[in-house]
Amino acid sequence: MYFVRVSRIAARRGQEERVRHLLGDLAQFISLQEGCWTQFVLASSNAPRTFLRISIWQDKTHADRAAMQSKAMALRSELMAWAESHPEEDAYDLTWVSGSLPKMIAPKAA
Repeated sequence: MYFVRVSRIAARRGQEERVRHLLGDLAQFISLQEGCWTQFVLASSNAPRTFLRISIWQDKTHADRAAMQSKAMALRSELMAWAESHPEEDAYDLTWVSGSLPKMIAPKAA
């Protein structure tokens, strides 16, 4: 079963581009980690300072291992400096997909 982690962060006023850039750096680093199949960084069209980072994993073990990498922790710490408050994080088991998930997010070649 696929594992999904969702993080929501609101940038301080005037820090939207810095937060967007840091989220991109974090997503790029995480996407290279074993077991990460894909990631999305979304900017809210209703709340312009709010962002979501969604990552889809082979399983929770891989997601947790990547989250504990020193570079990932450093980037999250830097994000905290420009956020209004602590990011909200949640985790899900992916239970249904319209279409073929393996074709959309095939694991990276070794």
